[in-house]
Amino acid sequence: MDISVLTFEAYDPAGPTVRLVRVATAGFTTRPSETPPNAYHDGRLLVPAAVKRDAFDTGTLGGRSRYGIGDATIANGDRRYDWLLEAGVDGRYAEERRGPLGGVFPTDFPITFLGTAEQVIGERGSDGAPVLTIKLRDGQAVFDVPLQPTKYAGTNVPPNGVEGTVADLQGKPKMIVDGAPRNVTPDLVNAPKLIYQCGDGPLAGIPAVYDDGIPLFTGFPFTQRTTGFPGASAGIYASCVGRGVMLIGGDGGRLERSTDGGATWTPVTSGFGGDLIRALHDTGTVFVAVGANGKLSTSPDGVTWTLQTTASFGSGTIAAITSTATSILAVGATGGGGAAGHLERSVDGGVTWVAHTTGFGASGIAGIASGFGRLVIVGGAGAVASSEDDGLTWALGTLNVGTVTMNAVAAGTLGFVAVGNAGTVSTSPTGLAWTKRDPGIPVAAALQTAIAGNGCYLIAGTSSLLLQSFDLRSWIVQPSGFSAGSIIATLAFGDTTFLAGDIANYEVATSPEVAFYASAADLEDDTLAPAPGTYKVYLAGAQFRLGAPASGTVTADPVQGATPADRTHGQMFARTVARLGKTVAPADIIALDLADSSPAGCRVKDEMQASALLDQIAQSCGAWWGADLTGTIRIQPFTAPSGSPVASFGRQHILEFSWLAPSDGLRGLPRVRTIKRWGRNYTVQSTVAAGVDVARQADLAREWREAVSEDLSVLSIHLLAQQVDSDSLYTTAAGAQAAADREQALFGVQRRRARVTVALTPQVDALDLFPVIRLTLADYGLSAGRLFRVIGFDPDRQRQRMTMTVFA
Repeated sequence: MDISVLTFEAYDPAGPTVRLVRVATAGFTTRPSETPPNAYHDGRLLVPAAVKRDAFDTGTLGGRSRYGIGDATIANGDRRYDWLLEAGVDGRYAEERRGPLGGVFPTDFPITFLGTAEQVIGERGSDGAPVLTIKLRDGQAVFDVPLQPTKYAGTNVPPNGVEGTVADLQGKPKMIVDGAPRNVTPDLVNAPKLIYQCGDGPLAGIPAVYDDGIPLFTGFPFTQRTTGFPGASAGIYASCVGRGVMLIGGDGGRLERSTDGGATWTPVTSGFGGDLIRALHDTGTVFVAVGANGKLSTSPDGVTWTLQTTASFGSGTIAAITSTATSILAVGATGGGGAAGHLERSVDGGVTWVAHTTGFGASGIAGIASGFGRLVIVGGAGAVASSEDDGLTWALGTLNVGTVTMNAVAAGTLGFVAVGNAGTVSTSPTGLAWTKRDPGIPVAAALQTAIAGNGCYLIAGTSSLLLQSFDLRSWIVQPSGFSAGSIIATLAFGDTTFLAGDIANYEVATSPEVAFYASAADLEDDTLAPAPGTYKVYLAGAQFRLGAPASGTVTADPVQGATPADRTHGQMFARTVARLGKTVAPADIIALDLADSSPAGCRVKDEMQASALLDQIAQSCGAWWGADLTGTIRIQPFTAPSGSPVASFGRQHILEFSWLAPSDGLRGLPRVRTIKRWGRNYTVQSTVAAGVDVARQADLAREWREAVSEDLSVLSIHLLAQQVDSDSLYTTAAGAQAAADREQALFGVQRRRARVTVALTPQVDALDLFPVIRLTLADYGLSAGRLFRVIGFDPDRQRQRMTMTVFA
């Protein structure tokens, strides 16, 4: 005989104390060895709670599971539990278990419900005897509350304060930002001081602010530094920053080191003799210098250097160097008439080297960069190649720049940028497909170097040119501070600082990555106000300050999450759950990130409930979320049934079976086309400033971009195949396209839903949402057995039956 056991907390004001109520459909006392020991469970549970669970709302693919909870009823003829009518049960712990009378408690009694109580109602049963009805709530109901309880206080005393005034912001919820939403309209929290806010807590960055679509300068000045390089006899070709050390190198094998942000420099011995140092790099554990005559030297600290022997660079020049998590890669040309496109790789910190074929042939390799799980090299005649196996093999591509010589390539959070002669710029979100860009400079200019840091890209070259971009599409000429006629040949970024070097006038300059305020007090300090046309950021307050009133609509691109890996759907889901003081199953976030590592972003500016945002995140990537039977918050991708079933049911187990009509629920009709809307523009602007290029004007005028996946062959079988459109939180075309392709593959074939009823055993009662089961029947096309995914449970405890909704 199986019994149900209900346990819940109630605050008794007469105590005052929190009491634990234990009732069951048959009374029993736990054994001394059980947990809890010697606990009496009153046998007056007349009607156990019946929890109906569905993975999604009818007709939807993603979002939260839905619970329908039948009330529990306990007998109260002797008025023993009248005190519950005055007790506080709302929001307090409640659980129900089911198992065999006489079984070991709680081992033999798996949880069938875990959540909270809502209220107790006194009623009379069908026989007229007093009963108490216990209304229950599932474990995810805690998220049915406003996501943002923090409101603007409206306490500014002009010109001071950052909480707005009674007339403008008082009582309005502060904006919530997660991931990297695009073109957000910030709140003006201090009009006199031009302070804006685009979040309710610390941000990883605000890499772009716009005035009517025109990007503003971050206002970081480059400061000229005095080095020991001997004037006109030595150009500065190489630089790197990392681990508190700055290094510059160049003509004559000269190498200098600074540990005070570039204020003072000390010469160190490189081992290069009189040979040019062409590039410097910090792997995080070792500094590497490369250059003419195949010279390559390593150092743990930038002070003591050891020359290493390469495989076959010989007398050729090593032009560039980079590293991945497992290797260091050097590129350039070999001496003695060898191939120009030469690449070597080391997996032991630069001590030993192995040459690898790139396919460049006679085209010299001038630049190499690592990002997005891919290595990219560029060089002469517009050549480009990429590697996805850490440099072992390479695939040639095209930069779409003709035969222009390319001089450098860099990787940042938005993708790759390659630069070259004739003012040439080409960009790619992943390093595979490239688009030529117009940087708005004379074609006579040669771009020599590129670097990325904190969402900002810098490129530089002849005529002391320095350009900045936040979107890899539009470029802003920045004041570099270098002398006229300078050739900026090297840029480096690290330790929140940019470092630049010049080969014509032998100058070095440093700059912070972006103008940051150190404190809230500094933000409001008028003596620290940014220059007109620029902005400065206070990340701890998600705020920025303009140097002059905007001429149009102010928008920004705030970022939450330091890297793309911190801005996935899984990470955003975990942070949203944490806002309510809850946690999600860690393994689920790891699995979701492995299944979909694409970056996303969202902005919430209204009284949205927490559950609604969790729905958006899950629906965006095609996942379900909810509280499982143990109350743990879960999120999992929705996939077709596969693998080993957790349970199998044959004709001896199945009481009823029926296929559901194709129009019901998820609908069995296949899709011919899936459209995933992505890259939401949170401020649609039909008119912008005259200086905004045509492509950006068109982009700002629409709310969404679209990724389309279609299979027209579906129409040859299914004439009524559907097109399904949905919004998403993806911020990259690649992420949205992959999601659209996954959904099209899943629903581009016949999918069926069915309803199956089996006996309600403890094993069946313990099944949670999304398990894979096998059903075998002589008819219904199930004679060979078929896998199904369970997406709904509806128990009937009176008749001891469980009806499951399943998906095949």
